Amino acid sequence: FTSDFQTIDREISFNFVGVARSILDLISAFAVILYVLPAFLVWMAPMLWFYYKTQKVYRKTAREMKRLSSTARSPIFQHFNETINGLITMRAFDETQRFQDKCGDNVNFFTRTIMCQATIGRWLSVRLQGLGAVTLFWTALAVTLFPDALDAGLAGLAMNYSMQATGTLQGFIESFTELELKMNGIERVKYYS
Repeated sequence: FTSDFQTIDREISFNFVGVARSILDLISAFAVILYVLPAFLVWMAPMLWFYYKTQKVYRKTAREMKRLSSTARSPIFQHFNETINGLITMRAFDETQRFQDKCGDNVNFFTRTIMCQATIGRWLSVRLQGLGAVTLFWTALAVTLFPDALDAGLAGLAMNYSMQATGTLQGFIESFTELELKMNGIERVKYYS
């Protein structure tokens, strides 16, 4: 419960700043790309749709896994506290093995939720890197199909901002989702109050 207060006080404001910075970076990157290479607009709409669908699936799953992880952490601390308070009784009735098994089960369940969260993060990363590669391909294709429309400097600028835009989109989705997951702390504080 104390970690929820620390999350609210310390981490959420940094996540807000990260989301705002990502939005501004996205606007500027897409503005430069569209100014230099208007043909990018053909790919921009489907790309943003794919990003939207990917982040929608990821956010929903990650939010539920964070809730499950938060609820899986509480029994570990509760069981540990009960064990410390009842240590004399446990030893008197030779119940230490049962309590060790219960503690192990709690820790294993929590570890599985953490592993699922890491797997979901990898799933997102693979999808977004694939979309980024396709975006870079379309930018390179547009640059090579219209060699007379751009000089080498503008073509390099379009390629560079295309790579930056895909990385920024990935950062935006991750920081926005992280902000949403940190709001779980506010939800838990509200629930307990």
